[in-house]
Amino acid sequence: MVLKEKIKYFLSAHVLELLFSITCVAILLALFLSWKNDQKQLSGTSLNAAVLSAALFATLGVIFVFKWFNEFRNSEKFSVDAKAFEDNKGFGDKANMLIVYLSLLAVSFCVLLLVWVLQCVFVRNMSFGDSLNIWRQLDSQHYIHIADHWYAFGGFSEETLGNDVRIAFFPGYPVLIKTVKLLTFGLVDTFTCSMFISINMFAGAGCMLYRLMRLDYSKDEALRSVLFFCLIPGAFFFIAPMSESLFLFVTLASIYFSRRGNYFLGSLFGFYAAFTRSLGIIVLVPVIYELILRTIKEKPSGRSAVIRRLSDFALPLLIIPCGLLAYLLLNYKVTGDAFTFLDAQKNHWGQEISYFFNTASYQVKYFADYIEGGRSSVAFALWGMGSCALFGTLAVLILGARKMRASYLGYSMVYFVISMGATWLLSAPRYAAGLFSLPVALALITKNRVIQGILTILFVVIYIIYATMFVMRWQVW
Repeated sequence: MVLKEKIKYFLSAHVLELLFSITCVAILLALFLSWKNDQKQLSGTSLNAAVLSAALFATLGVIFVFKWFNEFRNSEKFSVDAKAFEDNKGFGDKANMLIVYLSLLAVSFCVLLLVWVLQCVFVRNMSFGDSLNIWRQLDSQHYIHIADHWYAFGGFSEETLGNDVRIAFFPGYPVLIKTVKLLTFGLVDTFTCSMFISINMFAGAGCMLYRLMRLDYSKDEALRSVLFFCLIPGAFFFIAPMSESLFLFVTLASIYFSRRGNYFLGSLFGFYAAFTRSLGIIVLVPVIYELILRTIKEKPSGRSAVIRRLSDFALPLLIIPCGLLAYLLLNYKVTGDAFTFLDAQKNHWGQEISYFFNTASYQVKYFADYIEGGRSSVAFALWGMGSCALFGTLAVLILGARKMRASYLGYSMVYFVISMGATWLLSAPRYAAGLFSLPVALALITKNRVIQGILTILFVVIYIIYATMFVMRWQVW
């Protein structure tokens, strides 16, 4: 009888959450069934992988809905004055920030040493300087070329294909490389400038993650988030001459300063996030969410208060999308079409927008096919690690969702849908490493020292294995 009363009370108290959750799950189910009907050949293993990914995402979505409604109903509890909270509690400790920054610089150097040692062991003996050439591979070569020569376009002809595909790379990172190179009066080469930027942005992103965590969590939890930020498999890409570390830094800075009430500075960082990667525009999700939450709490009244709050909304809504618009304008100026980058992604990489459960399906399928075909290196490095990144991300987010802010969960879901929904996903671990809420969730589920120790050791082992695959060129992108 008591259980029956509790269930009845729960249903009556959360009717809106239940209705919204049911609606969202129904939409997801309809999309899934539509996709399944379009699949001509679908093995049982592939179907199970797709079902599992959809079920995990639906679970995360339901948790998000309940947290969303709970935070809006209890805005007094969740919408703290972040600036006053941080300042009054002494959370803006510059000494701790300096320690985090210097520690991550040391981590960067350790990664360079690790990659050098792995090359000497598994490839050939070489000097430390020669070992750095591995970082010129992958997308790094495109960013460096853009920084030196800017964009060129010849219509996707065979003669100009190398230049043509570079229009798919956003200009935020190359612009910063060019700026740093100009500041050195050209005395430092482009590759060195790009490594300098990536390493410092990696350290800066760790600092911003620490500061953002300290708005809501303890010092230990903040430090654990920085620890797992460094250990997530694929985190070694943060020091490569690519946009990963810059993107994460400006994204975290945008959310942090917006939560502190500095919407202009937060919007400027958001602009650069949207100017750096296609996923940058979605920083609007947590920024606007937190602003709505703050508005519900404060209930601004009076003409001046209302105008001030409207201006707070206007800043991110107007400034952040301009980063993406600037990139579209660049596409138009260089190629005559604002959306040429989509053609470049499709023609060169076979990339189009699809469903994440489709990705789960073919990742598992190709893993089995490549194992059967005797190509185990590709199977494990590309499809195996990709599958682990996809399912692991969902599992970690679900485990940490109870203690995480709903705005971070909402951002995570949008990020996951877009980044993992590519029709030919080759870089799932790298994309997962760029999701800031992943180390946040890991920090929140490792309060127990034993669990923390086990996960730390596990992540270190996987990190070294994946880095070894990288230096051996086992299809690690």
